[in-house]
Amino acid sequence: MSLINSTLRDLDKRREKESVKKRSFLTEVLLSAGKNKKFKIPGFIQFGIIMSLMVTVGVVLWSQYKETIRVQYDEYISSLMDSEKIPVKPDPKPVPVLASRKQPPVQAPPVEKERDAVNAESGTEIVVATRAVPDQVKPPRAKTIVKATKPEPVPKTKKVGKVAKKIHPRTKEKRAELGIDKALRFIKKGDYKEGEKQLRRAIWLYFDSLRAREILAMLLINQGRISEAAKLLVESLDVAPYHSPFAKLYARILVNQGDTSMAIMILEQAQPDIIENPEYHSFLAALYQKLSMHERAIGKYRQVLSIRPDVGAWWLGLAISLEGKGRITDAIAAYRTARKSSNLNDNIIAYINNRLNILSES
Repeated sequence: MSLINSTLRDLDKRREKESVKKRSFLTEVLLSAGKNKKFKIPGFIQFGIIMSLMVTVGVVLWSQYKETIRVQYDEYISSLMDSEKIPVKPDPKPVPVLASRKQPPVQAPPVEKERDAVNAESGTEIVVATRAVPDQVKPPRAKTIVKATKPEPVPKTKKVGKVAKKIHPRTKEKRAELGIDKALRFIKKGDYKEGEKQLRRAIWLYFDSLRAREILAMLLINQGRISEAAKLLVESLDVAPYHSPFAKLYARILVNQGDTSMAIMILEQAQPDIIENPEYHSFLAALYQKLSMHERAIGKYRQVLSIRPDVGAWWLGLAISLEGKGRITDAIAAYRTARKSSNLNDNIIAYINNRLNILSES
């Protein structure tokens, strides 16, 4: 027995020696650290152990994660390749087309491919499925959006019986005309102050009211307010330089002030048609005669007499200008024609007889 025991002990010692030879340096260090509590592992060894453990764990986890991703990816690809699981989009509902706006059918491609995504890893395009499209497909018509328009305001109407009248607001010009009519009623009653007030208000409402300016100027002249009338007429001639009533009124004021030459200039600038207003031209002829411009006066008088040959005053004016030019025979004939008219007073008739006696004796 002792021999057997010794043999076994020898075998155990041999095994221990072989196992000792096979141990690494790291294992020896760890075993010695376990036997000797005072032994301390160096810091760089500890750091190396920790880093190796972290790398080992990371490699194991990445291999497991990669396997999981591969399995999920295979499942995803297999699900995509299964055409029965892909929802098919319904065809758009046909839109009815009006008979007056028929459009020719649009030829669509025979096959419509529906593609999904591109595999990021492989870089290949995956065709999910294909679906046949009918030969003739009418494209869906765009919806026409009709904007609601605001209705136009309906003018207010005032119904009188069965007839509806449109009410229009009065313009400033219309209000001015109504003011002029009111002023004329006040002037007719003798209320000149109120008439003037209404006329000035009409001019304020409508600055270009020629009628209001003309009536107001005559009202001021009749009241002896010559300077106010002249100021108004100068302003009115700026508004309407060729309005003959303004020119005639202002020329009369200038003649009364002794400025006949200026009066002639004003009258010549705004001469109206001689047929429509022969009195205007006869007044201009009288001013020509006053300044001894007999040739111009003779011409004007002959023009107005050709239109109205029954006016004795115009024959008298023609006779005076003819006498001034020394045309005695023509002057006597003109004086005699003027005397025959019935629209001259006795004083003028006496003057004509006197001139005829003097010219006949000469």
